[in-house]
Amino acid sequence: MISFSDNSATMLLLKNIDKALYVSMYQDLHMEVPDLMDFNFTMNSVQYSLFLSAVFNGSYLNDKNSEYAMELLASSDFKNGIVAGLPIGTPVAHKFGEWSDGHTASQFHEAGVIYCDDHAFMLIIMTDGADNKVLPPVITDLTKKTMDFLKNSVLSKTNTDENAKWTAGI
Repeated sequence: MISFSDNSATMLLLKNIDKALYVSMYQDLHMEVPDLMDFNFTMNSVQYSLFLSAVFNGSYLNDKNSEYAMELLASSDFKNGIVAGLPIGTPVAHKFGEWSDGHTASQFHEAGVIYCDDHAFMLIIMTDGADNKVLPPVITDLTKKTMDFLKNSVLSKTNTDENAKWTAGI
């Protein structure tokens, strides 16, 4: 489901998931619990960041399972979007999603944790347009611009703060 963005695997998981654990997870993250079968469920970037933060920081799963989840995200076979906007070999744990009404409305979103120069950054980009094929290059361009900014500011300065963790109200 994660590495190959396999929607059939997602459907199988949804049919077999412990619904009480599913509800509990959303409640624990102080989020509205969506209907498991609502394929039009939406989430904004702040809500999505709660999931990435919980996995990255190991604040919801134990360390072993958090590391495994990050490894799965890092093994994604999708190399457009964020990955294409990074220097070759830059580690990134990421997931993309797309939606279309089949006519005139499309959305393409990608979120990830980028590892660069002993820092970790969360990047979430959500796009909306008429054609899903033109949206991943927008994410690529925004990723490049973000990395240029970071390299010219944050990464160019010595920083003693713990840059590999962040909190999102968890």
